[in-house]
Amino acid sequence: MLAILHYLTAGQGARPRRRALVSRRRGGVESGRLGIGAARDRRGDLGWRSRRPGDPERTASLARAAPVKAGADWRVLLVAGDDSVRNFDRAVLRYGAAVKAAGVGPDSIKTLSALAKSEEDRPTEERIDALLSGLTAKPGGACLVIRTSHGSPRGMKFRVAGTETNLAPDRLAQILDRTCDRRPTVVVVSACYSGVFIDTRLQADHRIVLTAAHRTRQSFGCSSDFDVPIYDKCALQHFSGNRYVHDWARRIAACVAEREDGERIRRGSFPQAHFGKAVEQLAFLAE
Repeated sequence: MLAILHYLTAGQGARPRRRALVSRRRGGVESGRLGIGAARDRRGDLGWRSRRPGDPERTASLARAAPVKAGADWRVLLVAGDDSVRNFDRAVLRYGAAVKAAGVGPDSIKTLSALAKSEEDRPTEERIDALLSGLTAKPGGACLVIRTSHGSPRGMKFRVAGTETNLAPDRLAQILDRTCDRRPTVVVVSACYSGVFIDTRLQADHRIVLTAAHRTRQSFGCSSDFDVPIYDKCALQHFSGNRYVHDWARRIAACVAEREDGERIRRGSFPQAHFGKAVEQLAFLAE
């Protein structure tokens, strides 16, 4: 199975007396659909309603669907997309260690980093496309891509040696359509405004899309006060011990809400999720 963790991260402001603890990600805001998150924002309900395991509608759907088993055949792409801080690179290295510990072979894991010494190992659309094409050359399996960087309402940012580019949701969908095809695919986007990847062509019956923030919200933890972004800290903390991907997503969301409360962040990031019908019971990589 090919699982894609797309990792984009950034930070937002907190209350004035704690502002130094929380970095603010770059970019504007945009209205969008509500999804996974803490139960309630101070300005209104932003809960994970129809997509939340345990809600009546979703529980009935999961009961009807046959479990999907990924097995050990995962193909993993890890991408750290910004060289302005080391937080993204650290997170990708830890994700790599986690998937190796879960039994994924080194030949099935590829990494791109904005901090790489070799230009060939730095992230671009073309290199993401090429590496995924190589990983999925053999039939079967499932996809996993992890990308970490700053985000914007237009998509994911790559920043290498002062040059900044953007990977739009529809462009990522095109790459996945061609490389991962109809394989079970998990896309994790850790970044500010990463909820823009929810209501796009990425939505498909064979895909799960997890994002660090709602499309109108920033995410946190990309300053030197943190070793890795908050979302990724939680994702790594709860990486093992999950039967299904939706178990992992729910634990990440609860962990993020708790950590953001601890940082006195006024407007939480509210992680989002899309679960395709064919993969609602997708077995987790580190089951």
